[in-house]
Amino acid sequence: MQHWGGTIEVESNVDIGTTFSLYLPTYSGTISTLEERDSVAPSVLSARILIAEDDELITHILNRLLAYKHQVEFAKSGTEALEKFKKDTYDVVIIDLGLPELPGDKVVQYIRQLDSSVALMMVTGWTLETDDERLSLFDFYSQKPFVDLQEFKDTIDQAILLYRKRQSNESP
Repeated sequence: MQHWGGTIEVESNVDIGTTFSLYLPTYSGTISTLEERDSVAPSVLSARILIAEDDELITHILNRLLAYKHQVEFAKSGTEALEKFKKDTYDVVIIDLGLPELPGDKVVQYIRQLDSSVALMMVTGWTLETDDERLSLFDFYSQKPFVDLQEFKDTIDQAILLYRKRQSNESP
């Protein structure tokens, strides 16, 4: 709430109940339609994105954020992500570091062997030191919780551009 400039007030009375009042500032900018937003957005084409994430809230947020423009598929474990990756091709893979069955850094090592052109993005709620060797396995990194969703979308666009650049370099 504080990040968005808001406050929470709580009023509680024994045997009566509790009231939470949420106050958020009003938006003073303009609201654009999807068509208007896409017309001023970078000319990045739609991409196929695999998201390996076991947190349902995060998958819901990412689906709402990306599915309007991209083909998005989800995997809830490292093993499921690898199975999907082996069956299909993706431009970008977004991987949570703390996945069940097979951690994200191990998933990335297998994916790199299968396709060196795919852009790989780590998302994690864990605090990593800058010298953590797992960071070097990924092309991009985003810390959860996501604070700036536009910045996250811009990073996805960068990942798509990286994938396309790698694809064009591999072409004869």
